[in-house]
Parts: sequence; C-alpha cells; structure tokens
Amino acid sequence: MAGGFGTRIRPLSANRPKPMLPVVNRPILEHVLASLRRAGFGEAVLLLYHQPEAITEYFGDGSRVGMRLHYYTADADYGTAGAVKRGAALAPAERYLVVSADVVCDFDLAGIAAEHRERGAEVTITLTRVANPLQFGIVITAPDGRVQRFLEKPTWGEVFSDTINTGIYVLEASALEEVPDEGAVDFSKNLFPKLLGAGRPIHGIVREGYWRDVGDPDAYLAVHHDICAGVVRGIEVPGRPLNLIGRDVRAEGEVSLEGVELRGTVVLGHDVTVEPGARLENTVVGPGAVIRAGAELRGAVVWAGAEIGPRARVESAVICERAEIGEAAVIEPGAVVGDGSQLGREVRVKEGVKIWPRKIVEDFAVVHTNMVWASRWRTSAFEESAVVGLTNYELTPEVAAKLGAAYGALLPERAVILTSRDAHPASRMLRRAFVGGVGSAGVDISDLRMTPIPIMRWRLQQADSHEVGGVFFQQVHLMEGMTAIRFYDPDGAEISTDTAKNIERVFFREDFRRVDHDRVGVIHDRPALIHLYQEEFLRRLEVEAIRERRFRVVVDYSHSSSSVVLPGLLARLAVEQVSLNAQTEGLHRALQASDVTVAHERLASIVRTLEADLGVWIEPGSERLVLADRRGRVWRGLD
Repeated sequence: MAGGFGTRIRPLSANRPKPMLPVVNRPILEHVLASLRRAGFGEAVLLLYHQPEAITEYFGDGSRVGMRLHYYTADADYGTAGAVKRGAALAPAERYLVVSADVVCDFDLAGIAAEHRERGAEVTITLTRVANPLQFGIVITAPDGRVQRFLEKPTWGEVFSDTINTGIYVLEASALEEVPDEGAVDFSKNLFPKLLGAGRPIHGIVREGYWRDVGDPDAYLAVHHDICAGVVRGIEVPGRPLNLIGRDVRAEGEVSLEGVELRGTVVLGHDVTVEPGARLENTVVGPGAVIRAGAELRGAVVWAGAEIGPRARVESAVICERAEIGEAAVIEPGAVVGDGSQLGREVRVKEGVKIWPRKIVEDFAVVHTNMVWASRWRTSAFEESAVVGLTNYELTPEVAAKLGAAYGALLPERAVILTSRDAHPASRMLRRAFVGGVGSAGVDISDLRMTPIPIMRWRLQQADSHEVGGVFFQQVHLMEGMTAIRFYDPDGAEISTDTAKNIERVFFREDFRRVDHDRVGVIHDRPALIHLYQEEFLRRLEVEAIRERRFRVVVDYSHSSSSVVLPGLLARLAVEQVSLNAQTEGLHRALQASDVTVAHERLASIVRTLEADLGVWIEPGSERLVLADRRGRVWRGLD
C-alpha cells in the first residue's frame, strides 16, 4: 500500500510521495520490497494514488529490486481494503501478504505467512507491542490467537492492550470477496469487524523486533538514529564499509575523508564531498551533497545535492534535497529545511521548526516558527516602526501574542498602553492575540477598539495621558492580505529604531517576562475618547463662522474607522454631507491601486454634479486625504 498523501510528514513529502522518502539513501519502499524479496516473494502489486509517477518511474518493471511489479493507480478513495481488492485482480492468487510502504520493520515475513497457513486462518493480523498505543489500532486476542476485539486510535481511558495492528496482513482470497465493489472500505474499520461478527477465523500473531511507522518528521529521524545505533536488522545499508578502526563508515563511491572527524555510524552516498575539519557523527549524507570545512553534523540526515556551509552545525535535523545551509548557521534538533531552501550566514533554526521548500532566510535571522507560505524570512521583524507580514501566514495569532509579550517585557509592570485597529476582522483577530501577550507581562491595556490612528496619537500627546505607548493594527493599503502592526511612543510619534530593535531582541530570544496569575494585565475600554477628541477638535475651530457658511461636502471614507468620528463633527458644524463607502463591517478586501484611481475620479464627478464645496477622500489609515474642488480637480499628496 503506497498511496498515502504523507500529510503529517510534510515538508519532507512536499515534492515526493511518502514511500519515496530516502532512508539511508534508498526509498522506504525499496527497503520494503527488499524485505519481501528476502522472504521469498517474487511478485508484488503496488497500490498507488498520490504522485504515482514518482514510484513507477523509479521501480519500472521491478528488475532493480529483483521482483516482478504490477501497479494499480486508484482513481478515487476506495479505502485500504477496497484498493487491495482492485489491485489483487492484477495478480490472482489464493492468498496475499499486505504491507505498508511507509513502515520500517525487521519482522520475518516468510514466518508470518507460514504461521497463517498452519493456523488455517482466513485473516492474520501481525501485532507488536508499543509503549504508547494511542496513535494505532489496538487488537486483543484469545490465548489461541483468535481476535476478540478491535479499537482504532483509543484514548488512555479506552486502552485495554499494548498490542497494536502493524498493518501487515495475510489474507485468503475469500476475505477479499467480502469487500463490496462500491464505496470506500477499510480493513480495520469495516472488513475485519464484519468478518469477526460473522465468526470467520481472524487471528493475531505478536511479533517482537523492530517496527516503526514513519508518519512524521520525528519518526523519520528516529528511524535513522535507530539504524545508526544498530537496532534495525531488516535494513540493507548501502555502500562498502571503509576500513576505519572503531568506526562504522560506509561510502557508495570514492570519497576523501582526510582531516575529517568521524564518530559512530556514518553513511555517505555517491559523489559526496566532505572537506577537512568537518565532524560527522551518526549521520547520513545523500548523493552529491557537500559538507564544508568546520561543519558539524550529529544525528543529521542530509539529502542529495544539499550543501552544509563552513562551521555550520546541524543536530538531529533533516536537510532536504538541494537545500543550502549558510556559514556558521545552526539547525536545532527536530528541524526540517525543505527542498531548495537557502539559509544565510549565522541563521538559527529553532528546535522543531519546519521550513517548506524554496524558502529564503536572510543572514543572521532566527526562524522560530514554521515557514510555510512566506517566501522569505527577514532578519528584522520591523520595517521602520511597524511589523508587516502576510496575514495569518507570517503574522499569525501566535506571532502576535509573542510580539505583545516582547513589547510588554520592555515596559514596567502596571504600565498602560493604548491599542486600536481598523475595521477588518483580521486586524481584530491579531489585536486580541497581541493584547494577550502584553497582559502576560503585567501591562494594562486601554482598548480603543475601532478608532482612527490620529485619535490614538492625540491621546498620547495629552498632558494628562498616563499611557506609555500605542499600537495600531491595520490592513496594508494597496497590499492585499498584508497586516501592519504600528507602534507609537509616549508622545504619539512612531517608535525609534532603537526601540524597535529592543522589541526584536526580546522577540527573537523569547526572553519574555511572565508575571504571576494575580498580576496579569487588565483590559480597560475607552469608549468616551472619541467624544473627548470631538470636543477638543471643535474648540480649535471658529464653529459659528463655519455653521453660517452651510458648506456642502462629499466624503469618501474608504470604509475606514474615520466614519465613526467625522460625521458627528460635520453635523455639529452644520455641514451638509454626502457620505460614500462609510460601511465598516463585513468588508474583507483591501483597496487596490485601480480602486483608488476610480474612487478619486468618482469623487470629483460627484462634487461637480452636486455643486458641492469640497470632496474629501480619506485614505483607509485615516492619516492622509485627497481633495476634489468645485471644478473637479483632484489634489493629492495631502497629509
């Protein structure tokens, strides 16, 4: 069975089906077929679904593994039993051995088939004991081996046995006759319970030995560690042993190891280059890979064509095909660097972080979260006084919470900050996550909700203001799907470069301050602030003079939060107003450049048609204006 998508093991499987993942420089499936050949099986049917051509092109007719191979590519999801029944039609037989193509084991497959025949079973399920059975199907048997009960992926409260279903079955052809021709039918969920209920002979046999489901990157690394430790008997490690006293080193081609420090088991593929001064311990290096001078690899798996730069350090991590690791970079345990990704000098990839294929990480950057959608990881989180990123991919709620914790760590406990946002739901989401991070540092929050930036800045500038800063969340004008988190100092100005760097330092080092539960920050709403701003604004105007003129104004709010402030001001000034695009709820699309041009032209046209005194287009951030005069002329560049 070789048709799975390999979702849990991404990004290793991003460009290949899971059965083609290299284990000691050979696809997992090749190891499985080799074990079948050693057990005396000369013919196999491969059941394919996801990226089938990668498997058929590699194995062809099966001559490279000494077997006759047939291929069945499903055109729909038929389930495990349904796919086996359809594949069996390509090689009719009395009984079949079913194995998974993503499992590494050293069981005696010939012995399993022989015991099946001796017991006269219709189905034999191979079982093994594991410490944590929660991710597998549990099977309980009677003393004579007959299966009594199944349970798929139980909770600890449901665990009644530590013997799990390994996915290795011996089936009589009669069992497959019970699989219906339509629909998806699974062995464990459908067929086996059906046969058990009908009293058909289903046996389970427990096998000791090595068995591991290579289901995720951690399991993939663990298989290599186990092979290097010599605990897997069923794997043929390629390459000739080199005559190095006290070290188990295998190389498939000629390689110079002069000046190289080797420890434990090291496997080197064809055309590998290892420069003097490198250190390798319990590591597998794929064909054509390059290990530069001073690099240190411990428990690493390096795929074909990858390059590890000078003085780089890779520990218990996977470096995928053609990936480049820069000079003095550090790849921490459990990390994965995807195919073709390029990491700069002194980059650090934190423990367990997964970088998807073809990503670029700039020099000196610290990658602390999975890098899936963004194409580039920048050294600096800030662009001047703002953090800008792809909404929900680069700027996720998790990142926003960490950013809030970093900001809060630089402020005194019980300090107060202002937060506000635009109307977009993504801005609301990220603001809420950020506030949680700030509060965890013992900093209080005055929440202005949806309030324009000018009002927040005005509040910070007031003599009676006790707030030490402000943070505004908005979708980036003319950049679809981007969020900006803007920071302001106690005077309402954009924060300095030094302040931004201090926030970055805490953010990347994760040097957060966590206060006790009874000292976390408190959130206060400030709904009256808009009214106070309006009153202050009016005090600065010749209100009666404006009222006497009876101005007529057309205002395009661009769906900005200024629509909650300006209409009330204009009404108190007796200004007749025509409002455009004042709606703020339910709008999920950022303005494009073409939208802005059309909006300006429409505003000018309406001003002329209505013979209004003025037209005003307010930029979505509420800090810039475009005006249209009575003659329809548009005036831009006004702050």
